[in-house]
Amino acid sequence: MKKIISVLNSANISLDLLDQAIASSSVGVVIADINQPNQPLIYCNPAFEQITGYSRAEVIGYNCKFLQGADTDPQAVEIIRRAVQSHTSCCVVLKNYRKNGTTFWNELTISPVFNEQDCLTHFIGVQSDITEKVEVMKALKDSEANYRKLNEQLEKTLEELTQTQSQLIQSEKMSSLGQMVAGIAHEINNPVGFIHGNLEFVYQYIQELLKLVELQEQLLQNKNSELEAKAAEVELDFIKEDLPRVLQSMRVGTDRIRKIVLSLRNFSRLDEAAMKPADIHQGIDNTLLLVQHRFQGQPQRPEINIIKNYTDLPLVECYPGQLNQVFLNVINNAIDALEETYLFTSNAVLEKETSSPLLRRNQEKKLQIIITTELITPELVAIIIRDNGCGMTEDVRKDIFNPFFTTKPVGKGTGLGLATSYQIIVNKHQGRLSCNSLLGKGTEIRLEIPTKTSAPSISSPNEILQQSTLI
Repeated sequence: MKKIISVLNSANISLDLLDQAIASSSVGVVIADINQPNQPLIYCNPAFEQITGYSRAEVIGYNCKFLQGADTDPQAVEIIRRAVQSHTSCCVVLKNYRKNGTTFWNELTISPVFNEQDCLTHFIGVQSDITEKVEVMKALKDSEANYRKLNEQLEKTLEELTQTQSQLIQSEKMSSLGQMVAGIAHEINNPVGFIHGNLEFVYQYIQELLKLVELQEQLLQNKNSELEAKAAEVELDFIKEDLPRVLQSMRVGTDRIRKIVLSLRNFSRLDEAAMKPADIHQGIDNTLLLVQHRFQGQPQRPEINIIKNYTDLPLVECYPGQLNQVFLNVINNAIDALEETYLFTSNAVLEKETSSPLLRRNQEKKLQIIITTELITPELVAIIIRDNGCGMTEDVRKDIFNPFFTTKPVGKGTGLGLATSYQIIVNKHQGRLSCNSLLGKGTEIRLEIPTKTSAPSISSPNEILQQSTLI
């Protein structure tokens, strides 16, 4: 400012001309006397009057704080205060109030004025009404926020559509599989039932024939050498002893087939589209029977032991077929984890060629799946399926209920099993599905289901997952 005054003086520009120039400016200009008490205004131009609605007579002699109000940013006011104290310039944007009470956004620049002895004498304030600009920026910001929110909604909708599509694919696959299983079970049941039913008569007939043969032997004993030779040739004594055992084995086999067929029919439960009271233990046992072949010892691993800790449970109102599907998914995952654990430990022992106690202990430990049922309250039951496999990391645990997430190699997993199980338990049964796991210790899947279900509710997998702790 001192330089400007110096230039103006050197150019012989009159103060009247300078006053006319400031008066014609579109920005508000005020001058405050820093040496008077309360630092009052001693000048304001017409633009200031137009912006604020105050006349010159109303503002001269007053500190410009009268423009501030309840919504004025205290941080901007503090910046001005510090600039005045330190005799420096500053530029702030703050909300001010007109005489009629309306607000406007004020872009304020204040600059100190020094005399020839470098003493501070005045502050000049230059004000611009940028309300329109601020409103445009706010509108752009709101629009950006709305578009961002819309984008989030679209992403959420897309995710829900993807989940719905995956569920439809899985449901259709399970429906087709259920129909096929029910059809096969029906076709097998008829001939097996016929065979099983006639085995008893065959057994009785053979017993009668063997008695007849024995009676003929007694009558013809030592009288027919050809008959004796033939009896020795066919090992008649062995046949009489072994034939009942063969029939008994056939009876056990057909009875086993009948039980498997019944389990297949119970597992599919195609006739139960609506909720019905069901025996949870029966559903678990049917599922275990279907995957029993996977529990048996194999060349690459020992037998998997199934431990059942059942508690007396009431009948649970549910979709039995869908609940059986959940049991199947969880149990198959537990078997996969145990196989992976044993193979990894075996390979580690071979590669290190050492008798490390830890590796040996891991290799020799029994593979187990423990299935426990609990009656938490009269209205809530829990099914806990736990394995002593390799467990999982926290990052993996957080994603296991997300569609298409899988840690299995390509071709061995779709990532839909647990995601579908989550939808069945949480959305369709108003239950709770959680996973607890510790790396190297094992995994526990906990299902909680109300004994009676009302309207479906929807929750997020992230809301249902708990902190990783192995109980």
